[in-house]
Amino acid sequence: MKQIIKRILLSLRIARLLHKQLIRASDALVSIIDQQSIVLNGGVHPKHRLMAYETWFKEQIQPGWRVVDIGCGIGMTSACLADKAKQVFAIDFHQPTIERARASHKHSTISFVCGDATTFDYKTLGEIDCVVMSNVLEHIEDRRQLLNNLRTQVMWSPGHAPILLIRVPMITRSWLVLYKRELGMEWRSDLTHFIEYTKEQFTKELSSSGLAIDLIEITFGEIWAVCSIST
Repeated sequence: MKQIIKRILLSLRIARLLHKQLIRASDALVSIIDQQSIVLNGGVHPKHRLMAYETWFKEQIQPGWRVVDIGCGIGMTSACLADKAKQVFAIDFHQPTIERARASHKHSTISFVCGDATTFDYKTLGEIDCVVMSNVLEHIEDRRQLLNNLRTQVMWSPGHAPILLIRVPMITRSWLVLYKRELGMEWRSDLTHFIEYTKEQFTKELSSSGLAIDLIEITFGEIWAVCSIST
């Protein structure tokens, strides 16, 4: 029976009829698994633990630094950074998310701020050593403007070169992503994404915004980069 069903599903006629529907069903199942994973792990997605990107950000900063975490979400990265940084300014545009972050993370060294990263007055924060953007750039339409603002408007600490730590998703994380785009289907991992990068696109975009990439790692289908301001 299994072989008969398999032969039917793989027939050209049936494949033409069901192919896109099966892909959409697969996406729906992944979404359900995502939500169940959060429920079964105390309200926090297990990706935080398994991918350990917060730890990677923490390893890139120095003790005593004053850090801005843009798009902080529920504050997981901010809390990790606060274990090492002197001060963390955690910014997110969504008030309920900021309130949840405040309730979850009582670090005296974290200041949670509700604000739009594209219009925020970063000078109000004083001198800053590092800016962190974990899965943020892809949600911004005018990314070069944001990067230019950070480069020119942040009051960077004179003690060392300005550092930006950036994490973004890659469009080349799976052949299926490219295939869905080829079929004219929704291919983004999040409907609010304006872009998902190739390494070449990411490098070009940062260079055109006056930033240099000092370290780049590709892991879990993402780019993790340590960047500085070009001189």
